[in-house]
Amino acid sequence: MKSNSRLTLRVSIKPVRIIFSLAAIALTLILTALAASAGVSCKSTNGVEQDKHSFTRGQCEAGSDGSGAKAFAHGNGPGSNGFASADTLGVANATAGSHSAATAYASDSGIGKAISDSRSLSTANATGGHAKAVSSSNGTAQAQASPGCVGYASAKHGGASSASAGGNGNAIATAISDHAGTATANTIAECRASATADTKGEATAGCSINGGDVSAQATGGAKAEGSDTMPPVCDSSSGGTAEVSSPMGNCTSQ
Repeated sequence: MKSNSRLTLRVSIKPVRIIFSLAAIALTLILTALAASAGVSCKSTNGVEQDKHSFTRGQCEAGSDGSGAKAFAHGNGPGSNGFASADTLGVANATAGSHSAATAYASDSGIGKAISDSRSLSTANATGGHAKAVSSSNGTAQAQASPGCVGYASAKHGGASSASAGGNGNAIATAISDHAGTATANTIAECRASATADTKGEATAGCSINGGDVSAQATGGAKAEGSDTMPPVCDSSSGGTAEVSSPMGNCTSQ
């Protein structure tokens, strides 16, 4: 009976050891995956640049001028590149996902924020205003903002967006694109311009007179152009729909 008891004990210990070994391997894999997904982060608030580079976690670089400006950059995953630069009390924040790049500049107390993911590119440049660029799935977004102005650009699924808000303040430029659309919005006065493009549509909106409000939307390969100085253009000869609302008139085509 004693010999049988010892045999049983020896046999039962082996599976336990195997289970512990497998658990240790699984834990190691999990920790490795978490470390890779954690990405890299850089911060500069005192005039000292910081940069980090990792093949699996990405790269980041942040720089400031020591004026109280703040720069934050993040790279999340392989092929990611986050870059942020801030001067004269500006705040710049850039976050890039896998195989994407995000670049943010901020100066004169401006706030610049760039976010990209899934092989996309975002650039935000705030010189006293608020600029935000967001892109994903092969999109390209660019946003600029002068003092007191707001520029916002969003691009998804191969879209391309550019928003530039300039003038003497209180201007808002918004550009949104999706599915290979192209959207462009520009302001050079205290006015609003909004462009939205989807499914290979092309939309352009611009204003140069205080108080102006211009919007353009295009889908399905159509073209829409609106401003506060020229008559609107709506062209759906290649398909899709186009619509413009502006001080110089409105148009719709489909």
